[in-house]
Amino acid sequence: RGLLVLGAMHDRGGTGVRETFGLTWESRDAESMNLDQASDADGAVKLRLVYERTPDPNQSGPRFELTYISRF
Repeated sequence: RGLLVLGAMHDRGGTGVRETFGLTWESRDAESMNLDQASDADGAVKLRLVYERTPDPNQSGPRFELTYISRF
């Protein structure tokens, strides 16, 4: 169980158009830890897959983030 979020962003700033498309999944423990509802959570995982398109081809492309959260 967890939380799955699909998102998109379109930004027309001064440097040109920037678009981001992504998918984020958080384990149920991560959701509880962020809200301070779980006092005995062992750990949680957050996975994010993003594709970003910018005017600069060196900054465009896919990104992968994996975060582990632990309370002690």
